[in-house]
Amino acid sequence: MDTAPELDADRFYDAGDQGCAGPGLKDIRDALEALEPGQTLEIRTVSEVGRTDLEAWIRLRGHELVAAGAGGGGDRYLVRRGANP
Repeated sequence: MDTAPELDADRFYDAGDQGCAGPGLKDIRDALEALEPGQTLEIRTVSEVGRTDLEAWIRLRGHELVAAGAGGGGDRYLVRRGANP
């Protein structure tokens, strides 16, 4: 399974099989907050946990989902940090 970044992002977070909820969502939040507005985060996950909620959470936090799809052994999300996280 390839856990290397595939998208042209400023930072990469591998949620692996823990998914994008609970501790994984906190890690994603922390990774986005460490970026400057306009920078991007690639998120990879192989878990179903939190996938549906992740896209809504991204919008609610004022970020932009640039791309989403499968590849490299899991789902990939490219998120652009908004101005006001």
